Amino acid sequence: MPEGRPPPRTLRLILLVSGCGAAVSWLHPWQGEVLLLTVLAVAAFDRAVLRQVRFIAPLVALLAPLVYYFVLSHADAAWSFAAHENALGGHVPWWAVTAGVVPLALPACFGLRAVDRSPGELMLRAWPLAALVVYLVLSPSFPQHAFEGVSLPLAVLAVRGLGRMRLAAPTIALFAVVVTVPGAARTIQTIYRALGGEASGYYLRSDETRALDYLASLHAPGGVLSTYDLAPFVPAATGRPTWVGHPSWTRHFPERVRASELLFAGDLRRERAIAFIRSTHARFILVGCGHPAAPFARLAPAVSRTRTFGCASVYEVAPTSAAGPAGGPAAPRTLARL
Repeated sequence: MPEGRPPPRTLRLILLVSGCGAAVSWLHPWQGEVLLLTVLAVAAFDRAVLRQVRFIAPLVALLAPLVYYFVLSHADAAWSFAAHENALGGHVPWWAVTAGVVPLALPACFGLRAVDRSPGELMLRAWPLAALVVYLVLSPSFPQHAFEGVSLPLAVLAVRGLGRMRLAAPTIALFAVVVTVPGAARTIQTIYRALGGEASGYYLRSDETRALDYLASLHAPGGVLSTYDLAPFVPAATGRPTWVGHPSWTRHFPERVRASELLFAGDLRRERAIAFIRSTHARFILVGCGHPAAPFARLAPAVSRTRTFGCASVYEVAPTSAAGPAGGPAAPRTLARL
């Protein structure tokens, strides 16, 4: 491309590509990192493209949201907390990575040989390696997200590799079954169990929606104690803090989940159950449809049922004269503190 201002058609294309790159990094920074490394890999084979406006502009647009997220994780307390909590999960076991990648990666290696050095071909071959680098090095927070979509380039390369291997049609059909059916069956099983279970966390029943609306309509301040499947809906639906919320925004999430599940399962003695409820500083207890036999009736008068909405119920924690509402001062309307 000659030096100087690009023609209008080229300029529109640059703006379109830049917008797509910025959208990728903004919506899913893991894939933004993968795309960034993939594009840089192309530049490594042809350094002249780094001096072209049509390359620099999309690269800057792709990088800008990543820089923004990086700054947020260090400058904002909430983002810093979420980054720390998300990093606690670490990497998935190597056997899981191997089982998910190797079946496609092996035949894909036979599809790497190509004389075409076009940018598209270079990006196709660099994509899986870029995902691996992001997984291992660049993304301590939920690194497994780096592999989302990596089956696309691997599948293209695998099809090429199988063609070069000159395998029989039944063998190729068997390979297609092996690399697609187990994953699809596992996904269907996960969805079936989630939708068929009493406490899915994937959707709200109408009774649970009515209970959340009721909590939102109350003028009395105070946070909500609920089970981990229903609690993440509380801040968005009611504007109230919740003791157990989304894993990214709840301090000591596994410990809190275990403690609340003991309560809702009825495994705590009455005195311990009341003491635990007051320690959360919750003013209300939300019982979803997955816990119809939650043992709160025996906790009266410390806990009293206020409303029932079919299979969902809302309980109120009685104030104490010594410590104020719910055993202590009202918790701030922030998810992190409650």
